[in-house]
Amino acid sequence: MRTRITLVAAGLLVGLTGCAGGGTVAADANGALPVTIGYTALGAGYSDLYTAQDYGIFAKHGLNVKLTRLKRQLAAVAGLASNSVQIGVGVAADTAAAIMKGADLKYVAMSEPHYNLEMWASPDVKDVAGLRGKKVAITSPGSERATSA
Repeated sequence: MRTRITLVAAGLLVGLTGCAGGGTVAADANGALPVTIGYTALGAGYSDLYTAQDYGIFAKHGLNVKLTRLKRQLAAVAGLASNSVQIGVGVAADTAAAIMKGADLKYVAMSEPHYNLEMWASPDVKDVAGLRGKKVAITSPGSERATSA
């Protein structure tokens, strides 16, 4: 977990070098760099962001981070393009497509050797069979996409 948080902080610093069309980021009154990070779904996959925020890791490295939940991944592209979000975290398909179409965005990635999907249930559900007759939901429409090669 500590390594992942360090990678996130490093990615933020690298990402800041490309913010606002290559411009500079001005420090706030406390000398910290203000950064808005947009993420697209609730889940443990983004817990490193909240851990870094809660434990002061961003502040320790001179960042004043605001975490903002975006409704859809496509909102991350719009937020990055308008500089209302300096870092977008989530599924990369829309961002990569925008870059391939000429958007002036930087891409920092951490690949995983397998698809990461979480499923949470109440304590009475012990296995998949225990879901029979119950409702299953996703965090937000379009947050999980199935793709094929």
